[in-house]
Amino acid sequence: RRRAVCSCPFGMPGEELTEALSKARKAVDAGESWESSPERSCADAANGERRNSGGLKAARERADVSAGCSTADTAAIAEVPAEAGGAGDADSGATGRSDAEEASADDAGDRVGGDAADPAGEGETVRVYDGIPLVKEATELKEQANACVKRKKHQEAVKLYEQALEVLKRCDGHPMLAEELREVVALRAVLHCNLSQCMLSLELYRRAIDAATECLKLEPKNVKALHRRGQAYEILKEYEEALRDALALKKIGGDGVDAKKLERRCEELYEKQVAENKAVNEFSKANEDVLKMKERFDEVLEKYDLGDGVAAPLVAQWLVADNDLSTTVARVAKQWEMSKKEAEHFAKWIKKGLDMGVIPKPGAAAGCQPPRL
Repeated sequence: RRRAVCSCPFGMPGEELTEALSKARKAVDAGESWESSPERSCADAANGERRNSGGLKAARERADVSAGCSTADTAAIAEVPAEAGGAGDADSGATGRSDAEEASADDAGDRVGGDAADPAGEGETVRVYDGIPLVKEATELKEQANACVKRKKHQEAVKLYEQALEVLKRCDGHPMLAEELREVVALRAVLHCNLSQCMLSLELYRRAIDAATECLKLEPKNVKALHRRGQAYEILKEYEEALRDALALKKIGGDGVDAKKLERRCEELYEKQVAENKAVNEFSKANEDVLKMKERFDEVLEKYDLGDGVAAPLVAQWLVADNDLSTTVARVAKQWEMSKKEAEHFAKWIKKGLDMGVIPKPGAAAGCQPPRL
């Protein structure tokens, strides 16, 4: 996996290199020059083409563009010599972070940039994508979308949020500096979360769930995304999923949500889930009995060839006249010379049809048929 690394060929420590590059960029953007040896050396190493001839802005315009990045992109890719020991070691030294923070940064890189090439070896160069222009462009689109939300123009806001996400996709697959990578991850999570709120307002609940889920992939403890996804699940009557999000929100702390209200919401969702499960179980059991009854009726119908349109109406007449299932069962067994058990299966299904109104009562219509459930 390739990682965003800047290695200094002059032996400058990683932290000083990062700081020097940052100062150089700010100086050039402000129209100033920089003459200090460390900053100048880093700039020369990063651009690889000249010293002190106009600064990073001019170098960006002439920077080599890696595969998958349009020349129209404003973000530059700087070529930096890689030190021996692999890109992973250089990145750890440059950031000065703990092992846990390194692992988190790796995870964020996978989420945003996807798989990249193998780490550069000694003597090779590492191309580092400049994500700052993309973050700036996407942020401007986000602010426009936020203004649309305030005016209740949610459809326009959705388009702008989606455009901002497309802008951030330009850096996918490219190594980036850890600080810029974190900015991209954070902004992408905010955009997905805001999209979720727009979808709720537009009553597009499934899309609201999808947007919130994308946010939670990047920030698993995002309170707003958990709350909005839980709302959408509850509206769709998917109480188990809604309860799961409510419990996760409760565990995190709710971030300003009243603890008592959150506790009460969890209890209400639990009660709804229990009631739903009970109804589903009762419905399944009832339908299971009906299906078994139909199967037994079909077996008797086929065995004694009673699908002639005469037997079922006759049995229906007997059921109404006898008003006693056992009496009708005895008549059916005698009429077609079958066992009482078989006669009961045949008569019960027809009685079910009469009770449900699927079969009209004798005299109401001619040629009545067994129920089709």
